[in-house]
Amino acid sequence: MSDAANYENALDPERPWITDQRQLPANMNWFSTLFNPMGKSPTLHFTRAWTLLFMLQLMCVVGIPLGLGIVSLTGADTSGASAFTLYLTAIIFIVTTFFSFVIHTRRLNDASKLNIRAFIILVPLIAASVMFFTQVQQKSVEFDELYAERGVYLADPAAWEERQREQRRKAQEEERAEREAFLLPVRLAGVVIDMNVNDDSAANALLSSERAEYLRSPEVWQARQDQARREIHEAREAAKEAAEASGEAQNRGRRGGGGRGGWDQGPTADKELPSQEEFILRPNMGVFQQVIMPISALIMIWSLLWVARVPNFGGKG
Repeated sequence: MSDAANYENALDPERPWITDQRQLPANMNWFSTLFNPMGKSPTLHFTRAWTLLFMLQLMCVVGIPLGLGIVSLTGADTSGASAFTLYLTAIIFIVTTFFSFVIHTRRLNDASKLNIRAFIILVPLIAASVMFFTQVQQKSVEFDELYAERGVYLADPAAWEERQREQRRKAQEEERAEREAFLLPVRLAGVVIDMNVNDDSAANALLSSERAEYLRSPEVWQARQDQARREIHEAREAAKEAAEASGEAQNRGRRGGGGRGGWDQGPTADKELPSQEEFILRPNMGVFQQVIMPISALIMIWSLLWVARVPNFGGKG
């Protein structure tokens, strides 16, 4: 009888656990909850708004990508939709972050806690924005350099190609020189040999070893030196041919193009340049998401475990 009486006398028969008039969903003003940081929100109103914002973010992180993935399995081109989703996700995260700041402020006001703690909610947005604008500035410089290089290519394509080949040859030679130790010429019995050494102590040790080998059997030592020279020469010739073949393949890839518009090697001056949006903004929208999402997930734990549960002790704390 007492349970039935309590049920009938409950503030909301559908939610008999609500014992505070302020917690009733009917008393919740959604506009004030989301836009007025000066007000107060009891626990139930806060959690309802928090759940709405969470579901919006979850839709961007899981729902939309999952839907695009299913559509792409049918063979449909989803590149345009994927690009649109990047911007949509960023906008939703920005908007929901500001709304989240408001509801956290209201909840802390209601609990008589320092509402300055609500600024923790803005940390992911601030960090992602700093990273975004930093990367945008760097990509803008890269685009300007690429644009200038494109002008040089259009003025004289043949000269540009020759300059690129020469730069690749120099880079390959420098790389090969870095991999090899410096060559130390040593004269033994009138024969000059080249020894690969890394420092003076290694050179002295190697010289002593070679001298001992020579004194033990000059004929065997000479035959070994001749064989070593042939192997080094053959290896260098093979490396040179491979480097030249690789350079030609890269040139064919740039001229013929592969993949999407010949961008298999990335944008270069001998291809039609992408738009600034495609080159600068779009990649960094992904960077924005990669920063804001994980940090937001961590702060979400703080919201659930503390802000949504904090009692009203009647004082600052």
